[in-house]
Amino acid sequence: MSRFYKQKIQVETINGHPLEIEMWCTDEKYVKNICIYRCDICNKEFNEKRRMLLHRNYHR
Repeated sequence: MSRFYKQKIQVETINGHPLEIEMWCTDEKYVKNICIYRCDICNKEFNEKRRMLLHRNYHR
């Protein structure tokens, strides 16, 4: 379960008056699951299925 908390942030503006907003923050690292798609013919690897399918059509 992720632990999120609100944190006040000050953003500099053009007119010199800082803008104060609240943002949701976490101390946990974001981990992205990367799927590898491999061409059946030449074993070239792709990170998107559509790119692998397009590449595989070149072998025809």
